[in-house]
Amino acid sequence: MPLPLLRIPDVALEYIANHMSEVELLKISLCSRKADRALKRCGQKELTYFKTNISSLNYLEHFQLSLLEAGRAEGGVCAALRLNLVVNFYNYSVRIDVWHNGICVYALYFECLNKLDQFAGIQKSLVMKHTYIPVVSTEDKSTYTFWNNRADGLTFVLKCLNEKFRHVTHKLNVFTRLMPDASQILTKFVDYTVLPEVSLIGVNIEQGVQMSIEDFRYILENVKFRDQSEVDCEFSSCFKVNENFEFSSTVLCSKLFLYSGHWITLQYLLKCKHSNIMVAGSKFTNEEIRIYMKQWVDGNILDVEQVYVDMSEPFNVNYVLSGLQRCKLQCSWRNRRPDHLYVFIKGVGNKIAIIRKDWFNMEVYTDWNAVKVENDEEQTGGSERIKDNKEEGEENGDDDESSGDNGSEESEEEEDKSQGKCDVDEDMEDGKEDESDGDVNMKEDKGVSDSD
Repeated sequence: MPLPLLRIPDVALEYIANHMSEVELLKISLCSRKADRALKRCGQKELTYFKTNISSLNYLEHFQLSLLEAGRAEGGVCAALRLNLVVNFYNYSVRIDVWHNGICVYALYFECLNKLDQFAGIQKSLVMKHTYIPVVSTEDKSTYTFWNNRADGLTFVLKCLNEKFRHVTHKLNVFTRLMPDASQILTKFVDYTVLPEVSLIGVNIEQGVQMSIEDFRYILENVKFRDQSEVDCEFSSCFKVNENFEFSSTVLCSKLFLYSGHWITLQYLLKCKHSNIMVAGSKFTNEEIRIYMKQWVDGNILDVEQVYVDMSEPFNVNYVLSGLQRCKLQCSWRNRRPDHLYVFIKGVGNKIAIIRKDWFNMEVYTDWNAVKVENDEEQTGGSERIKDNKEEGEENGDDDESSGDNGSEESEEEEDKSQGKCDVDEDMEDGKEDESDGDVNMKEDKGVSDSD
C-alpha cells in the first residue's frame, strides 16, 4: 500500500524522512515540486542527483534520475553536466557508455526484443516520451534495454540525452565480433551525426573488424565532425581495405590516424585540413614528399602541426629538402631535437618544420628567433645531387644522406634511430582521449549467447 507522504503532518514526515536512504529521498524529491517542497520543510535541503553518491545507484537508476533532474532545470535542459556518450559495438552487442568528468557513470545495452527471456534479472518497464521500453537489470548492475529494432532504439536514447543536456559530445568505437545487424545500426548512427545539434568528437575502428567495404566508405563519406575547428576531433582506423580502394573526398576531422592507409594520396594531403596526420601503409615517393614540403613552405598548407607517412622508397632528406631555407632553432626544442637527427626548415611567418633525417616525420613549431642557415653544407650537397637522386634511386639516396653528416655523428645517429622510431606514435597521439581504454563492462554479457 503506497504511503500518502503529501498528506502526512510535517513532524511525522520528518521522522519518516530521517529513516530513508539518500536515493529514496531523491526519488521522492524528483516526483514533483510539491514533494520536493515537503521534504525541504523537513530539513532535507540538498536533494539533487548531482550530489548523490553514484556507487549507491545501479545503472538504470542513474539513467532515470539524471533525466528527471535535467527535466526540472530551467527550460527542461540541464547545463550543469558535460556528458560524453560513447557508442560501443563490441562482443555482438551495442552499448552506450555515459561519461562525465572522466568517469563512466552508467551504461545501457541495446538488445533485440525477442531475446528478452534469455536475460536473468529484474524486469521493469521504462517510459520515455510515451514509449514503453522493457528493461532488465542484472546482478552485476548492467542494464539491458529491448527494442524491435536496435538501430531505432540507439538513436532514440541518444536523442533523449542530447535534448535533456546542453553539453553533450559523442564518440564511436567499433570493435571485433560485430552482430548481424551491425551494418544497419552503424548507418543509422552515422546519419544521426549529421544532425546540426549533434557534436561528434571521435571515431575509432579497431583491427580485425568484419565490416564491408561499402560500410567503411559510407562512414568516411558521411560522418560529420561539426566542431572540428573548436575541439580535437579524431578519426582512427585499423580497417584494412583492398588495394583497389579509392577515396576522392576528405574526412572532416582535425586528427587522422590510419594504420592501413595505402589509399591516401598526395592530392589528399594537399587538400585535407587535418592538424595531425599519421598514415601507416601509405606509399609516398621522395618526389611527392618534395612537392608537399614545397607547398608547405609556400604557405598553402596552413593547418598541419604534425605529419607522419610511410614511403615506398627510403627517405632521401637532401633531395626532398633541396632548395628550401634551412635554419637553427633558438627555443627549448633545440635541445630535444638534435641537429644530427633532424633538419629545420623555415616556413611562412614564424613557423618551423622539424623533420627527421631517416624517415619523413614532420613537426611544426613556432620560433620567432630561428636563425637562417645561408651556406649549409647539407643543403648545397643535396641541391647538386638532385638529378642523380632521381635516376639512381635508393643507392644514391643513401650516399647523399651520409655525405651530409660528420663521421663522428654517424654512430650516434644509428644508436638513436631505433629509439626515435618508437616515438612516432607517441608524438602523433599526444592528448588522445583514453575513454575507450577505460570502458567498463567489456566482458561477456551474463546470460547471453554469442549468437546475438
